[in-house]
Amino acid sequence: MAMGINNMNRSTHWYGLCAVGVMVAFSHAVNAEEVEFSPSVSGILTYSDNIYLTDENEIGGFIGTLSAGANLNVQGSKSRLMFNYDVYQVLNEKRTEDNRLYNELSLTGYRNLAGESLTLDTNAYIKNISRNIQDNANEDVISGNTIESRYFATGLSYQSNPRGYFDIYSRLDGNITSNEDNIGDFYQVAGNLVVTEGTASRNFFWLNESNYTRNESTTNDGGNFNYNIKQEFGIKPIYNISPFIRIFYEEYSDLDGNQNDNIGTWGPAVRYYLSQRSYVEVSYDFLFDGGHFWRGAFSLYPTPRTNIEFDYSRRVFGDSYFFLFSHRTKRLTNIISYTESLTSFDRELFFEGENIEEIRLTKELLFGSTLALKRTTFGVDVSFVEQRPVLTNVVENNSNDVLRTTFRFTHELSNRTTLSGSFQFNNYKRRAAVDPINDDYSRVFDLSLRNQLSRRIYWSVSARHADNTDYAESRASLEVGFVY
Repeated sequence: MAMGINNMNRSTHWYGLCAVGVMVAFSHAVNAEEVEFSPSVSGILTYSDNIYLTDENEIGGFIGTLSAGANLNVQGSKSRLMFNYDVYQVLNEKRTEDNRLYNELSLTGYRNLAGESLTLDTNAYIKNISRNIQDNANEDVISGNTIESRYFATGLSYQSNPRGYFDIYSRLDGNITSNEDNIGDFYQVAGNLVVTEGTASRNFFWLNESNYTRNESTTNDGGNFNYNIKQEFGIKPIYNISPFIRIFYEEYSDLDGNQNDNIGTWGPAVRYYLSQRSYVEVSYDFLFDGGHFWRGAFSLYPTPRTNIEFDYSRRVFGDSYFFLFSHRTKRLTNIISYTESLTSFDRELFFEGENIEEIRLTKELLFGSTLALKRTTFGVDVSFVEQRPVLTNVVENNSNDVLRTTFRFTHELSNRTTLSGSFQFNNYKRRAAVDPINDDYSRVFDLSLRNQLSRRIYWSVSARHADNTDYAESRASLEVGFVY
């Protein structure tokens, strides 16, 4: 369970008031057809053989955790609200400076307005995250070196009736993120407009998609903005062939304009449909500032449960690729994906000392597999992420490589007893222009047994061994909880 330090300052109070205010507003707006409220309390006693997390002269000790929480789910005909809050006190036998109050909050909700054309939605959380993955990537308050992260977002979207000649979707939203150490605090405003042909258009299709995003730091003058426009106009398939024209433009820039880049392309394209959903696409694109290149894509459905997608194009950072493979059977699910995106203010992959505000190219390769048997579930998740700046000339400046691997299983010993376990291996590599390569790793073994003693009372025992570049630690825990 993610946990966050209850830093009793104005930011925490502000987020709490926002969450409560939105919850109350949605509660009054909902015509409550179904309301579920579940309070809970629990206690955890943990023994650690290295309570100070040192690489030598390890000292053992006990950590106690007392928690209370509440879960609210309100469902109406046009609205829904889900709210969860947990607060708990950690009592460390040795590290008394860590005896603090922690909390976790999550809030999601939506309300349909003006029929179903307009939708107002909101999302908020308070959670605990790693201070930086270089020192300790475990999001765990018992291990320490974590911070509280707070987030609040709201948006308004519009969806037209698609039965005419135009199908219109638009959205305006904003969000703000605040961290306990003030690193990466920012707010974002974004707009999106998509206009396509409606069902009344029999012979032609078109697409006009525009996106704008602005990220601005709340602690200094840093930030960035980006926008892109994609337009397509063509003829619907005749003998499975669909010709069209495509125009694309995007621009990224920091707020002072010192670092920016843009690209614009246009060109003829043709799409050949192998079936109703499967197609192969080829285009010859011209760059606005000179030059040309071939572009290609395909989307295949060889079986109803198998999907393969690929796309090659050019963006501000150069060649751009996308790949997706998805296959599902009754018990087995496999997914492989490769994506490239431009990000900033990314605290998840933060290394101490880097500029979190700069725009970075994030390349991510994912593999996930889940096998669900009658009483046992096995899973494997592997991800490799590479990040580097895109608006600077030094490619290796603060480049990050992150490998994450997780093996997990869950086995139902009986209707009330579950055995679960996992193994995680993470490798974090940072390359800097003036520093040597920083290469760190972490490994975590988890095993737990949980029993639902009665409808409302449960207990669990668990064991963990974690080691990384700096220390090794083993734990044993006993938890007893009550859910009303």
